Amino acid sequence: MTPCHACGETARPIEGVVFRDFDGSLFSRAGVIRHCAACGLGAVDTGLSDAEIARHYADDCLYVEMTGVGVGGNTPEDLARYGHYAAIVAPQVDEIAAKAGLVDVGCSRGGMLRDFRARPPGLPLTGIDLDETSLASLEEAGIAAKAGSALDLPLETGSQSMLSYLHVFEHILDTDAVLAEASRVLAADGLILVEVPDAADYGAADARVGTMFWLAMKEHVYHFTERSLTAILARNGFAVLDAVRSHLPMRAGKAYPALTILARKRSDVAAIPLPAPAEPDTALPDHIAAESHAFAEQERALSAFIARHEHLAFWGMSLEFLALWARLGDRLKDAHGVRLFDGNAGKQRLTVDGVAIGPAGPPQPSEGLIVCAYMASEAIMREALRLGWDADDILVLE
Repeated sequence: MTPCHACGETARPIEGVVFRDFDGSLFSRAGVIRHCAACGLGAVDTGLSDAEIARHYADDCLYVEMTGVGVGGNTPEDLARYGHYAAIVAPQVDEIAAKAGLVDVGCSRGGMLRDFRARPPGLPLTGIDLDETSLASLEEAGIAAKAGSALDLPLETGSQSMLSYLHVFEHILDTDAVLAEASRVLAADGLILVEVPDAADYGAADARVGTMFWLAMKEHVYHFTERSLTAILARNGFAVLDAVRSHLPMRAGKAYPALTILARKRSDVAAIPLPAPAEPDTALPDHIAAESHAFAEQERALSAFIARHEHLAFWGMSLEFLALWARLGDRLKDAHGVRLFDGNAGKQRLTVDGVAIGPAGPPQPSEGLIVCAYMASEAIMREALRLGWDADDILVLE
């Protein structure tokens, strides 16, 4: 029996997982998803440690070149999310500004900090991240930046009034250690802002980006619900002030199911009890079952497409491609002269199972093109047609 990391009830295995990543990555491995029906937490066990994951973010991570959720960008969708965070923090902003300010832990390129700097009043702002490449760009923008980990903050005890953790908790196994370190550096009544993907809403119509999208995020070791994250905070002496479940904008008209919690450190209690659940939480198992069915449909469409072509090209080295390749890559690579395309210069330095990633080009004889990046599929399709691909020789994954 495996106890749930959040609430201590039994977490049962519900699905095996196989992740494939770029060559040399520690995330190319198999594991299992365990689920707790009492609080809804999904835990992905692939045998990794927090130390190994931290080394990945420090040494191998491509986040500085990415444009998705949680990488500190400045797209219109990013700016809308920063406005969402600002609205949640607004009731406490005077308190925060009058004290030590805001420290964004795991800030990546620091998009939220850049945005907050332009909002009144002038909050003292600091970014902390493992990736020093990202921090360099933050320092160039005139915002304080420190190299460090959520598990070992470069901050003095009791010195801070607010910490934010946006897209951090789902990447770290020992969230109790994260919160112990937060408690150490926060003043007695300090605040934390935590945002994670909302697993209870993965299957919502506007949040369904494409087959297996939310489950294919290999760096995510937890899939949180409001109850499970609240339980972890409560166990560590943080009282929830506000919990907001929302759908925030992503590219291509898709939405990110977000769970954002503002909580205050409580020195007068060791733990804050939660009421018993009203009924079992089955949102994550239900979503996994639906996505498994969708993948079977996707595989059938792909098999029919492959049968018409001697060679294959894949465009978009995204998590969607990697999820597909984890299941079918060995068979496809051996049977077809596979080419891999991506417009990201950083990815063009990488390989997948020894196959080099390069910029897209015109078709070869009897070659089918599979468009993998769900949110960029329309743009890729247009460019493929311009390069000379025939529409009948293009399959767009959904």
